[in-house]
Amino acid sequence: MSRKQVADFIAHDCGRFFVADVNIEFTGVYGDGDTVVVEERTRRAMRTN
Repeated sequence: MSRKQVADFIAHDCGRFFVADVNIEFTGVYGDGDTVVVEERTRRAMRTN
């Protein structure tokens, strides 16, 4: 999977599969020059139908 495909899934398709009990926990933010890495854990309930 390319970076664009991952970003597109998160931005456009994720909401169709995971619909309830969304919990996002940020566990770290790291920066070095022009690079920033955000570490997070996402928990969601999946659609049942």
